[in-house]
Amino acid sequence: MKSYPQINYIQCNNVNESYRMYYTSWGVQENTDKTIICLHGLNRNSRDFDYIADYFVHKGYFVICPDIVGRGNSDYLKDPMQYIVPNYCKDILQLIGVLNLKNINCLGVSMGGIIAMGLIKYSSNIFNSLVLVDIGAKIELAGIQRIASYTVKNNKFQTFKEIASYIKSTSLDFGDLPDEVWESLALNNSIRANDGMYYVKRDVNLSIPFTDPQNAEQALNLQAEWDAVNIPTLIIRGANSDILSKATLTQMLAKGAFVEAVEIANAGHSPFLYSSQHIQILCDFWGKRA
Repeated sequence: MKSYPQINYIQCNNVNESYRMYYTSWGVQENTDKTIICLHGLNRNSRDFDYIADYFVHKGYFVICPDIVGRGNSDYLKDPMQYIVPNYCKDILQLIGVLNLKNINCLGVSMGGIIAMGLIKYSSNIFNSLVLVDIGAKIELAGIQRIASYTVKNNKFQTFKEIASYIKSTSLDFGDLPDEVWESLALNNSIRANDGMYYVKRDVNLSIPFTDPQNAEQALNLQAEWDAVNIPTLIIRGANSDILSKATLTQMLAKGAFVEAVEIANAGHSPFLYSSQHIQILCDFWGKRA
């Protein structure tokens, strides 16, 4: 039977302002001692994980997926220069503390994986295991430039059909998705504003720090973050990824037997995990640690 998420928020703050970070959760936290936290990508939100959460809640997990500030239902920041990974890490630590989350397995997609590695660098025992989806010790410049080309745009659309087509056009690297999955992605990543127009459900200003040349150059090298990872880790790479190269993946696998990898055919950056095949990959990995 299909499950439905609960939506709530916690109060967070940075050096300049206070804001609400919303999260979706599946299951009853008090009824289980197993937790999965899912962290989404740069322009995405928590509802990317509906398929994963719906499966694992029926396997006895409490699944929690935050909308990183500036995305989804979370507040938009007045100061866009605060859209930075250290602040995102601080917010997730706040969420873990407020909800008293225990026994956590983490899945981080793209930017979400950067946040996850940053959290491990801060506290090595914060997670039991880590799944990184198409992100690693080095980010390829070509991929950054491609994502930046549409992240900075605040396009508006007259109809849902138009924005659904746009979201699909910027997400083709997710893989060969069925029509119903594309429709779900469009519904969860669009919003109709007071002016009657449709917009992507994120603050276009979140891209300002991301597109700053100095910040972008620093963001390409995540070796220090990867060096801090010392827990069982699964890396899921899109076979055509322009963010995580095969060379970087090979280097990461040399770290030790606790690191393993799977490639998703016909996908680039980043594979959208929804199918029974994708779920089985996660089951095989987390099942070893159940």
